[in-house]
Amino acid sequence: MKVLGKPYKDGLTLEQAVAGINHCRKNSVRLLGDAEAMLALDRYASAAALAILAIEENGKENIFTSILLARSEKERQRHWNRFRSHSSKNSHWIVPFYASKPCMPPEEAVFRSADPHSNHARILENFKQSCLYVDMLSDGRWITPLESTSETLAKKLIFAAKSLCSLYSEREITLRELEIRVDVMRQRRPENLEQAIHQQLEVERRIAADAPNSPYCEDCSVAT
Repeated sequence: MKVLGKPYKDGLTLEQAVAGINHCRKNSVRLLGDAEAMLALDRYASAAALAILAIEENGKENIFTSILLARSEKERQRHWNRFRSHSSKNSHWIVPFYASKPCMPPEEAVFRSADPHSNHARILENFKQSCLYVDMLSDGRWITPLESTSETLAKKLIFAAKSLCSLYSEREITLRELEIRVDVMRQRRPENLEQAIHQQLEVERRIAADAPNSPYCEDCSVAT
């Protein structure tokens, strides 16, 4: 087994961040494909675990921008810790379920997913562990991955992963797109989630204006 070395903790260039984002996009799509393959074989626990891993890999993208914008070594280290923390990367898993409700605007779905008082990120991490490992419950009963999930749950998690990965993971981000994102976010740090949402819409509008053929164009026409 090859020793890969210590995890990286320092700053990133735009070029390094673009490469990292695109690696994560491709890997999230790969993991989603593996989840669907396991589902087809009725391996529901494995399918659910792989779908959650795809969601986590998808959740890394915004952390790259935070690393680029870090103002101190301490802040940068905090974002690298988030990059390698499972629950920090999976909190958006619930967005597709909220957004699928007919009366809930997409912005409200994002607000709820980012609620610091919610435990949905921890619930998903605990569920992933139960899909992979045997454990004993507080009442003394053993629980195995075969008992922890079902076809319905596996399909729901694959639905969430597919919804999130289909946004932008099937294409590569360009250096220019990341430059615009960083430029917009550097101008003003959002103080709350509402400001962060408006800032993201501004990023997409500027990318669409800069590159008329960008897939952001259709999104921005809906958002505005």
